[in-house]
This record gives sequence, structure tokens and C-alpha cells, in this order.
Amino acid sequence: MAEIPALPQELTDYIIEQIPNDDVSSLRACAVTVRAFRHASQRKLFNHIMLNLCTTSTTIPKSLRRLEMILAASPFLVSCVRQLTIYEFARRMAEWLKSPVLPSILDLLQGISELVLDFDHRSWWDLSPALQRALQTSFARPSLQALSIVRLRFSTEAGHGMFVSIAPPSRPLIFLRHLTIQGVVIQGRLRVNSLAGHEAPVIRTESLTVEADSASEMQKLTLHTALDVSALQSMTTVMYSSLEEQMQAFWRHANRLRSLAITFMHTYHEPTALNLSSLPLLRSLDLRISPDRTVAEGHTVNPFKHVTNLLSSSRLGGSSLLELTIHVVLGEGEDSDHALDDLILDAGLAGILESLSTPLGLVRVVVHVVSLLVPMMKEGHRERALGELKRALQRVGCLEVVWVED
Repeated sequence: MAEIPALPQELTDYIIEQIPNDDVSSLRACAVTVRAFRHASQRKLFNHIMLNLCTTSTTIPKSLRRLEMILAASPFLVSCVRQLTIYEFARRMAEWLKSPVLPSILDLLQGISELVLDFDHRSWWDLSPALQRALQTSFARPSLQALSIVRLRFSTEAGHGMFVSIAPPSRPLIFLRHLTIQGVVIQGRLRVNSLAGHEAPVIRTESLTVEADSASEMQKLTLHTALDVSALQSMTTVMYSSLEEQMQAFWRHANRLRSLAITFMHTYHEPTALNLSSLPLLRSLDLRISPDRTVAEGHTVNPFKHVTNLLSSSRLGGSSLLELTIHVVLGEGEDSDHALDDLILDAGLAGILESLSTPLGLVRVVVHVVSLLVPMMKEGHRERALGELKRALQRVGCLEVVWVED
């Protein structure tokens, strides 16, 4: 009997690609039952490893030791791993902090392109010296393209600043495509020199997401010289009223920015005074506001004024801005019957868009309205609220207004 010819590799790869990444049972079945599917299935199974250290025990998880043994025995599986997430939820003095197992796994995974650290506000100094060195080495590997540091605590004491702490001892410049810093806490008094640590920058990145839970933490994250922003093209951040001047200075060094996303926090007594005229290459501007008429010290802030002020005062006519996106988020407690029509009209947003669209060269405006209160809205309110804005946008050729029910 003639042998049945094997399927072409391209076809077996295509078949495995149709299986969702989270369908682990199907991928496992393919890996162990059909030899032709084994490598393609293993590549998908091991593409993203998530080390979930949420354990109620102080002992190191057995699965962590087992993973170390599997990787040490199979160079092929090591080559499959492209993303690594290390996640901890219940913060306690667990054995994995001092164990050589996690540093060993990091040393094996020399080809990862994305690394996520989420340590539930644990201090960098809780980690063993061996684990710190293994992480520093991982940060500096040429294969690493994206690094996320989430909920980790650092110190501003001399030599202990965040960017100095994560740099390898030899301090080579770390090149990244994406750097994400979220919920990081830097303890201690703010001193510029201690945050910089040394004159040479530590990280150069093309894309930056930096978000903090308070203005003081945000100030510590953006007031330093260890982050090289000369190649920065995309940035996502939160804006506190007290930090506008500091962020303006930051952007003067990031004049190659092409995409900027800003979430305005509820700290404003007056509409924003930001000016984006120092960003001549800006193509995309994404503004996120919450129209809840924030009251601060007796002042009522219409967040749509942030948009109109930014557009009218930034002299963006010299830029090549092509796309403006406004995310409008309605939160609990909002008077939904008046939130959009009142605030849009009060701010004069439609008029600003109409008057500035020609010099700005805007070709598309997307207004995302995310509402948790749709069931509470009166019939027809959505159409009335957006009607005036839609008419203004149509007059200038910006036709897309999107209502998203979340």
C-alpha cells in the first residue's frame, strides 16, 4: 500500500493558525496526536508564557520548577517563546523571590521580544540580586522590543532611581520599540539628580505609555534625563493640571512625535493651557475626556474646553495633523440627558472644528461616546445630543461620529 503523502508545511501551519491561542486543549491534542502538527502547535502553545505567581503558599510553585526543566531540555521550545509575563497578585515574602529558578528561566529565554512585569506594588529591592541581574540582562537583550513595568516600587535615593535600577551594570543603552510604565511608585523625596542617576540615558524608545495614579508620581516618572526621547514617535499619557509646564518641556525634546494620546484627569480648575506647536510631525491626536462637569474649588470645568483650547491655541496649522479622535466617557452620576448637547455646545467644539479644519488639514474626526448609562437615557436623546456636532462635521467633510455602548 502506497504511503499517504505528508501535507505541505504551509498547509499544516495554516491549519494550526486557525486554532485560537487560548484553546490550549486543542493545541495540546494536535501536538501529541499528529506528528506533522507538533512543531506548529508547540510554537503557538509556547509563544506567550505567563508566570502567574498568585499563590497563597510561601513555597515556589511546582509548575515554575517544571517549566525550568522543560525549557532546559528543549532548545526548540525555548526558541518558541516570544512573550513573557511575570504576574503577582498577593504580595508576600514568597520563596520565588530568593529562588534561583526564575533567574534560570530568564537566562534560558534569550529570544523574547516582549516582557511584562506586574508585581502588585512590590519593591524592586524585594527581588534577589540574582533576579535583579537576570531582569537587567533581559532588558538589554537585542531581541527585546517591548517592555512593560507595572505596579513596581522604586526609590529616589542616590543610585536607586527607576531607570538606573533596571539598567545592567555595564549600562549599555537599551533600545525598545515600546516602553510601558503604569502604576509605578517611586518612593522618597523628588531630586532631579537622583532620578537621572548619570548623564548618559538608559533607555531609548520609539513608543512610550506612561501613566501614574497621582500627579506627584507622574512628576517623578517624567522629570529625569535617563530616558532618551529623541526617537520617540508615539506617546500615551495622562495629564494633571499641575504638570502641564513639565510635560511641555518633555515634548520639546520629543519633537519627532507622530502620535499623541492624552487622558485629562479630574484635577483641572481651568481648561488646559497646553500648546502642541513644538510637535511639527504630529499626525494623530487622541484626547480622552469625561464630561461630568468636574467642580474644583468652586470652578466648573467643561472638559470639552480642553479640546477647543488645545486646537485653538496650539497653532497646529504648521503641522501635518491628519486625524483627531475624541473619546468621550460618561461615568456614573452623570446627568446623561444634558451631558453631550450642553457641554459640546457650551465649549463651542463644533465651531472650532469647522473653523480650524481647513488650516489644520483634518481629514477625519471620530467621536467615541462610551456610556454606562444608556438604559437611563431618554428616548431620542442620543440623536439630539450629537445632532449639532454631526451637522458641523458634515459641513467640513468629517463624517464619522461613533456611539459605543459599553
